[in-house]
Amino acid sequence: MGGRRVVVKKKKKAAGRKKVASARLPRRRAAKKPAAGSRKKRGAPGARRTGKRAISGPSGHGAIRVDVVRGSINLYTPHRSTAYPGIMVVRPGPQWTEGLMVPEEGQTIVALGGEHAYGYTTPAGGVAQEIVLESGDRATLLKVGLPHYLGEWRVERRPR
Repeated sequence: MGGRRVVVKKKKKAAGRKKVASARLPRRRAAKKPAAGSRKKRGAPGARRTGKRAISGPSGHGAIRVDVVRGSINLYTPHRSTAYPGIMVVRPGPQWTEGLMVPEEGQTIVALGGEHAYGYTTPAGGVAQEIVLESGDRATLLKVGLPHYLGEWRVERRPR
């Protein structure tokens, strides 16, 4: 099959006929469909991929590893609540050894070390991945409201 055609009409000459020129435009490639029976396992349409990738760090100081993680929306921290300006940190009572960080969508947490979220499986089959941050790591809450009350995090690991 040919590509799309564009017809260009030129002005009439005094004693001549209309000239018609055609030009071929490059054909757009259609997305390849998977073969029958095979299926990509990547979640809901339009969902972000979860996984790991490495990008070069600033000024060539090694590679920063970037993880996209689906897990709990809130993180635990052993540090005091004033250590994270702009982020609500709750410590319900003196018996609690850790505070609960409650970030809003889009907020970034610069880790002091020891921040974490537990990994678990819900009775309905939802899986929350474990998140453990070390000093200098940056975690951004990308999306909330995912199934099973999970959130999607972008974790940039400081080069070690």
